[in-house]
Parts: sequence; structure tokens; C-alpha cells
Amino acid sequence: PVLDNDPIAPRKASAQVLVNILIQQRLARSVVDKVSVPLLMQVAGNDVMVDPHAARTMFQQLTIEDKTLIEYPEHVHAIAYDLGRELVFEDTIAWIARHL
Repeated sequence: PVLDNDPIAPRKASAQVLVNILIQQRLARSVVDKVSVPLLMQVAGNDVMVDPHAARTMFQQLTIEDKTLIEYPEHVHAIAYDLGRELVFEDTIAWIARHL
């Protein structure tokens, strides 16, 4: 993977980082009905750290009308670093342009 050759990509996470991630995931689930701004969710289809199915489920629970889900089936966790990241950036820029 691309991350293997990236000198700044994180290789390890402390127990505290992992606990904080779990806390933030729980918080996100608890406020999903409070999101009130346009939202772009980009999901890596082969993610082994964040369950793509859970991300899709959370997206479906959002009550806002202006929401966009883009999945990248071949990507792993860090879509901004993965091969094909140019498409991720193009999609992001296009979404922002539509919301200006």
C-alpha cells in the first residue's frame, strides 16, 4: 500500500488514541440527529479500521436533506493517501463548489 512508503504516515496508535476514537464514535452516533449543515461523507470500501457498513448506516440515519455519500470501493483507510486519491480530491472540490 501507498502508506507503507509514506514517511509521515502513522504506523502505531497508543491505547489512549484508540480509546479516544471509540469515545468519538459513540459521541457521533449520539448526535447524528443534530447535524444541520450540508455534509459530505467519503468512505473507503476496504477500510479495516472504520467499518464501511457502519458509516453507511450512520449516513442513512442523518435527518438532513443535503447529504452526500461517496464510496471508494478499492480504497483502504486513508483515502487522501491511497492510490486514486486524486479522485477523492476532485470529488471534494466539486462538492464544495456546489455548496458555495
